[in-house]
Amino acid sequence: VMRLLAGYFVAHQSIHLLTQVNPIELTGEERARVTLFVAVAGEPVDAASQLLSLRADLIRLELELVVEEGEWRVLSGAWRRAETRDFLE
Repeated sequence: VMRLLAGYFVAHQSIHLLTQVNPIELTGEERARVTLFVAVAGEPVDAASQLLSLRADLIRLELELVVEEGEWRVLSGAWRRAETRDFLE
């Protein structure tokens, strides 16, 4: 994810994000799983409905979280391209 973002910052001077976080699923006392969606655009995006008229990269992130030293941290993650309908659900 960091390499993906670093490449975006180099290639695009103006980056705007629209995020959507699905409900967090607790899988244990110190573990959780969450899916989040990120739309990356070159202009401000105020609502998911705007994605139909904008050119934006849509990303789906699946994250595994764990508590370490009292803080939630990302244990693992995977990403893939998302679709506009993912943001509209």
